Amino acid sequence: MKLLNFLLVSLFSISAYTQQTNQVILIEEATGVDCAFCPRGKVILGYLKNIFEDKVTLVSVHGSSSNDPMGYEEHSNILTDEGVIGLPSAILNRHTLLDLSDSLEAVNTISSLLNQSSPVDLFIDLDFDVTTRLLKVFVEVIPNEDIFETTRIGGILIENMVHGKSPLFDQSNAFAYNQNSQMGGYEKYPNPIPADFISYNHISRKVLGGQFGFENSLPDSLYEGVSYSYEMQHYIPTHVNHEYIKIAGIVYNNLGTIMNSGLSTYIDGTDKKAPTIRSLPSTKAYKGVEYNYHFISHDPDSYDLEINEESQSVSWLSFDKINSLGRGHLFGVPEELGTSELKLRAYNSDSTKYMDQVFELEVLEPDSAWIHYGQEDINLYERVNN
Repeated sequence: MKLLNFLLVSLFSISAYTQQTNQVILIEEATGVDCAFCPRGKVILGYLKNIFEDKVTLVSVHGSSSNDPMGYEEHSNILTDEGVIGLPSAILNRHTLLDLSDSLEAVNTISSLLNQSSPVDLFIDLDFDVTTRLLKVFVEVIPNEDIFETTRIGGILIENMVHGKSPLFDQSNAFAYNQNSQMGGYEKYPNPIPADFISYNHISRKVLGGQFGFENSLPDSLYEGVSYSYEMQHYIPTHVNHEYIKIAGIVYNNLGTIMNSGLSTYIDGTDKKAPTIRSLPSTKAYKGVEYNYHFISHDPDSYDLEINEESQSVSWLSFDKINSLGRGHLFGVPEELGTSELKLRAYNSDSTKYMDQVFELEVLEPDSAWIHYGQEDINLYERVNN
């Protein structure tokens, strides 16, 4: 019911705050691969991003569990110091805890904060040396009023499209096959979710400047309309894909809470990346035998991924979108022999970025009988030799 309330609220909540506000809310989520209810956090934060768009910046902080390959102890400890307890949970601008089980409260809380204009604007620019892997982050701060207190600049290095191999990157899932409730498509997945089925976005990789930012990064007195700049540097580790890096720039006040934040582009200057397709197509089918291909794609920026069978040239084939997380099912029983070219497309919600998978599907004459075995969603067949 809480998720339903959220969906209803989302239809009109966009008008609940002043859209011209300069405030950007940093949402830091505590999560983990071995947390069975953490898919709920992914769903709620995804809906919040769809509603508030660039007025919120998402950061997922994986705990320091030895079972979590994305675990980041330093950032996890910062959230603990700020009062974040349990998974999944979140904090807004380091001062307001967010209940990720109550979607209505989440919308109202963020709307209220966005009605409070920030005393500073900030702008972020990146420069990356692909040879040395040195990333330079240039942050410009322009106050909207005179500020006579200690302020600091910091940041968070965020990576999208993080994925790996099972079992380390498998995600525990308490919502498997509707065990607890519908949950944004995760009820269509098993428990655990295999690593091939999922990618992880907005993963915290490095807190730049520590919990309170860099000392002396801003003067003690800031004057309205005056531009102040600071440069942060960080060498990107080789296990981090620099093509999917963004930086959350942060201005802290003297209490260590966040006055304002902002999100950079990717290193190449783009705001969005195209989806990726993780699954390999089944290129052979057999006359009179059910064909199945389970399509898996991921998007680093969109939280409502669309997928379609673009060719629509084979009468016996059907395509179902299983969920908004980029999973689909191409299926049917071939009626005649031959070869057809097929194209599946994954694209983000505003259709500005997409990726195609084009392949030839050959229908052959079976040389023996086949029967299907195994559980639903597992594409396996067993040949019966006569």
